[in-house]
Amino acid sequence: MGREPTMSRTGRIGGVVAAALALVPAGCAKAPTSPRPSDTAATAWVSCEYTVTGGAAKVADPPSGAQVPTTGTATVTLTMAAGTLTVTLDRSAAPCAVHSFESLAAQGYYTGTSCHRLTNAGIRILQCGDPSGIGEGTSGYGLTPETNSPLVTCANEARTECSYPAGLVVLADPEHDGGQFFMTYAESQISGDYPVLGTIDEAGQQVLTQIAEKGFKQGASPAPAADTTLRQVTLG
Repeated sequence: MGREPTMSRTGRIGGVVAAALALVPAGCAKAPTSPRPSDTAATAWVSCEYTVTGGAAKVADPPSGAQVPTTGTATVTLTMAAGTLTVTLDRSAAPCAVHSFESLAAQGYYTGTSCHRLTNAGIRILQCGDPSGIGEGTSGYGLTPETNSPLVTCANEARTECSYPAGLVVLADPEHDGGQFFMTYAESQISGDYPVLGTIDEAGQQVLTQIAEKGFKQGASPAPAADTTLRQVTLG
C-alpha cells in the first residue's frame, strides 16, 4: 500500500520552499503548485499465488504474483471470424484472475485457439481458452478463485444458485482456470464459484449471439457450428 507523507517530511519540504521563495525578487514569487492526484493517490496492491500444476496443453509462464493492482481496468480485444469483441477487464473484484488473463494474452497463449463448448439450456455460454480444443487443456498453472463480483446475483448465502447476466467474461472452474474462460451470451444460472474478469461491449455481444444462433457442429455437440477461432487476442 502507498504510505502517507510524515509531518517531519512536510516540515522539511515547507522549509525548503520558504527559503527558495526568499531568494526570488519581489513581484516574481510564485506559490508552489499542488501535487497532481496521480502523484499522491495511494495504489492498492495484492499478492497472488499461481500454482504450477503441469500437464500444459500449451506452455505459458505464470505471471509474477507480487504487487498485483486491485484497481483500474484494462482492455483486451478478441478478433474472431464472426467479428470483434472488446472486453473491459475489471481488476477490483478478481485482481489475480485478471492479472493472469492479461499475462496469457500478452504471451499469445489464446491466439489461434478455438472456443470448444457452446451451451444453450439454463447456462448460455461460449467456452474458450483451451489450446487442445477438447476442454481439458490448461496453461500448466492454476489460481485461487475470487468470487465476489458485484455483477453476479445469488439467491442464497451458499452461492449455489447465482445469475450471471449476458456479456460477462468469466474464468472457468478451478481445474481449468489457468487459461480457460467462458462468455455469457444470455443470462445464465450457475453457482457463484467463478471469477468474473470483465464485460463485453455491445457489438461483441451481438457477435456472441450470432455464434450461438448457428448452434452446434453436426455430430460434435457441444462444439459450436460457427468458426470460433481466436485469430488474435491483444491487450489495449
